[in-house]
Amino acid sequence: GGTMENMISLVYDFHETKFFRDIKPIEGSMEGVRLLNAEHKLYAVTSRQTKIRQPTIEWLEKYFTGCFSGVEFTNNYTFDGIALRKADICKKLNIDALVEDMIEHADDCAKEGIIVLLFDKPWNKDYAGEKNITRVHDWNDIIKIF
Repeated sequence: GGTMENMISLVYDFHETKFFRDIKPIEGSMEGVRLLNAEHKLYAVTSRQTKIRQPTIEWLEKYFTGCFSGVEFTNNYTFDGIALRKADICKKLNIDALVEDMIEHADDCAKEGIIVLLFDKPWNKDYAGEKNITRVHDWNDIIKIF
């Protein structure tokens, strides 16, 4: 219910917390990413801000060492710089599938012909959009698809 500026400030404040520093991967993601990496070229395409590039890369290396061919930041919800579209990044890198939980990115990518596996979350439960979107509940669902 607040302004975009308030929301961005809250996100920036969150980056300074112990919870952010101690965040763990979701259940099954480490195993799932390693399995996918054995047969696919993977990229991390994140909405995170470039301001937290280094801690993000360090986190990915800690939990997903050697699994990603690259890390791309869209810089969404920021006070600094320009935000990019995940769809544009996916097209530039010839990414044909994306695991996502945000409706806006999922819908945008699906409209560009990218297959989207949409994690079923409370904030997207009512979405029934594009045909290139498949709902998944956990990493076991993702592994079964690929």
